[in-house]
Amino acid sequence: NASYACGELHAIEEFKPSNRKTPLNLGYSLNYMLYDMQWIEISLKSFVAAFGYMQYFVERIFCNWYYYIVQFGLLAKLIESISKFLYKKTKKKSEVNLEDRTEDLSFWICMFLMCVITIAISIYYSYCNDFQAQGRYCIPMLIPLSLLVTSGFQFVGQKVNKFLGKTLAVGVNMYMMFLAIHAIFDVLAIQY
Repeated sequence: NASYACGELHAIEEFKPSNRKTPLNLGYSLNYMLYDMQWIEISLKSFVAAFGYMQYFVERIFCNWYYYIVQFGLLAKLIESISKFLYKKTKKKSEVNLEDRTEDLSFWICMFLMCVITIAISIYYSYCNDFQAQGRYCIPMLIPLSLLVTSGFQFVGQKVNKFLGKTLAVGVNMYMMFLAIHAIFDVLAIQY
């Protein structure tokens, strides 16, 4: 708000924030910005890998596999959190009281909310101040998102199947290395 107020007070007419051609000022709906102006698609692609002035992207298939990894980890974490909260462990050594389960669940809910709030701020800024569908504005959520996804994979390895957990860990690591090498040598090197 302070930046907006200073811009309105001191900027020359064409650079005043109220004169920017934002989706809000143009009368577009939020839905129009997200889907028709492709805010979601561009932000997701550039969150994974975009180079230059948002000119060069990693192919869609490689971005999709990144999304599948994240979705799988989040789903596994959700299943773990629900099962921990709802079901009491029967063995006395591993018995967890309701307070401990609630604190653990609260931590993961906060991690999830940190991701949601970051995305919401980026959407708000693009809609009201300056339309920029750029995944880099969502990078602050990378740490809580990584914690959620990694914890989901850890749950699969520890509680579901150790071999599956190890296989998934090796597969994800190999894919991430492949994605980095592909981005450097097949996207960046060719374009520059």
